[in-house]
Amino acid sequence: MKTVLDRSVSGIAPFAHMPFLARRGDRAIVVFGQSQDSDTRVPGYGRTRIGRLWKLRYSEVSAEQLARKGLDLEESVPLETGLERNEVECSPCLFLGKSEAHLSFIGTLGHGTGPLRHRLYRMSGTDLAHLAPAQLVSENHCYCGFWRPDLMATGTGDGVIQLALAGGEERQIDTGFARIARISYRADFLHHLMVTGSDSLEFDAPMRTFVYDMEADYVAGEILADGRPTYKPALYGALLLLPEEVSRPASDHSPSGKGMAAKSRAAATAETQRRQAQRTWRLHADRQPQLVAIDRHFRPVR
Repeated sequence: MKTVLDRSVSGIAPFAHMPFLARRGDRAIVVFGQSQDSDTRVPGYGRTRIGRLWKLRYSEVSAEQLARKGLDLEESVPLETGLERNEVECSPCLFLGKSEAHLSFIGTLGHGTGPLRHRLYRMSGTDLAHLAPAQLVSENHCYCGFWRPDLMATGTGDGVIQLALAGGEERQIDTGFARIARISYRADFLHHLMVTGSDSLEFDAPMRTFVYDMEADYVAGEILADGRPTYKPALYGALLLLPEEVSRPASDHSPSGKGMAAKSRAAATAETQRRQAQRTWRLHADRQPQLVAIDRHFRPVR
């Protein structure tokens, strides 16, 4: 079954992206990014003449209902992070303990006064409705990643993941990707990282999502939906939530492979961010995802 989540929240365009799926008892909890219009131009995105910002929202519904009908965006509510109105909030991850909830996300700092600067934030509380205001995990640049009490994973946009475990152990893993777009994990298998990336720096290069088993140190497979690669999905049990692109910028405006290759990685990342702002997404629910074995290895950085 596939359900299009295309009902708009009042006053907000129905563009949803970057879901994370968790469960508490018979209730499913979905945290995701929702685009909303800004009345000011956004630095880094402003050249597109689109004033759109990602802000976090969440919904708690019956797991059975979510699997059967999908998510009604009208039932979602804003997640109050404490960040300023013009800051971007995206790539949420949620860890649920016995009596506490820990949320992390990628947010911007000083947005509106200069270039986009991404940082990793975290929030903790008894549940999503009672979280303390967001605080920086680190002052370091962080384009993708998450924090939870036992693990922090971060990336700066290239193909390397930095891991910091609670016991003080640190690792670096080379995924083989030219760039990583998202690092998250399965809430039902905490040692399974979900890494979305591309083998090319070009904007239109295909994105794929791999599951990396940290305990066994191997790539468990690639997540497919209807036999196709997935982009920044969420997976819990047999239910997959994934964004589906409903519009994108004209391909003839994309930088050429030769031009992109000549740019620095920072310039390539900035170009990707600018063009991502022109793309629009909706969430789909799929009850028949595939985890397909592949010949891929994540290697330690010596």
